[in-house]
Amino acid sequence: MGANLAGFELHKIWSLGRFAWAIPVAAASAAVLGLLGRPNVQIAQLAGGLPLVFLAVALYQFGGDVFSALSFGGYVALLSGLFLLCVVPRMGRPPVGA
Repeated sequence: MGANLAGFELHKIWSLGRFAWAIPVAAASAAVLGLLGRPNVQIAQLAGGLPLVFLAVALYQFGGDVFSALSFGGYVALLSGLFLLCVVPRMGRPPVGA
């Protein structure tokens, strides 16, 4: 696969890499909507789910070599994706039973 995965060169080694721009665009959209005080849970979940979808597809196509090619930014994207997917929808909701 290569020594490292760089975002700007991802399209050269992976046909779906040209869609990697969708991750920062969705995250920026969620951030802007949040700053404007608009509802942004769905776009935040989309932004959180995209890195996980890319990881699942890459694991299917390339196997476990994907983890050796990920750098620090890749792991940060996965962790923040899990946060956006799992935690953000629960923020601001009243506790159960209240």
